[in-house]
Amino acid sequence: MYVRPADTYVAGFIGAPTMNFLPAILARGGLAVQLSGGLLLPLVDGRRAGKDGDAVIVGVRPEHLEPGTGMDLIIDLIEPLGSETLVHGRLAGSEEYRLTVKLGGPAAAQDRISVMPRLEHLHLFDRTSGKRIDPIVEENRISRLAAVDTAD
Repeated sequence: MYVRPADTYVAGFIGAPTMNFLPAILARGGLAVQLSGGLLLPLVDGRRAGKDGDAVIVGVRPEHLEPGTGMDLIIDLIEPLGSETLVHGRLAGSEEYRLTVKLGGPAAAQDRISVMPRLEHLHLFDRTSGKRIDPIVEENRISRLAAVDTAD
């Protein structure tokens, strides 16, 4: 349930702190998602079914966000927990979208931080039903087989 939650309901209560959710749309033929702020994130685990512009929700756990160029977060609260620090804030330019970031060790007091999700840990959900959207299995199986055939 933690690694592959079936829907946003499960993803929202498994793990502490809970998963962050951001609105997005499918892009590049299902090989990427574009967040509402414009950031384009490739889907490194494979293509998703659907057409460009389909509404989705991107889920990312706080421990899978790390400092780096991507999303600017205006910090509301820094919560030192000893071996780690929780940073709570909102995306710059939006009062609506809030994120929690889990950082290892102490964090310096600051007003802003830029974070980037670890792409291999993105979760995709249908915006209407909340159901998980997995990569297209058959297409990925064929790609893996082709890679094995050329490895000789």
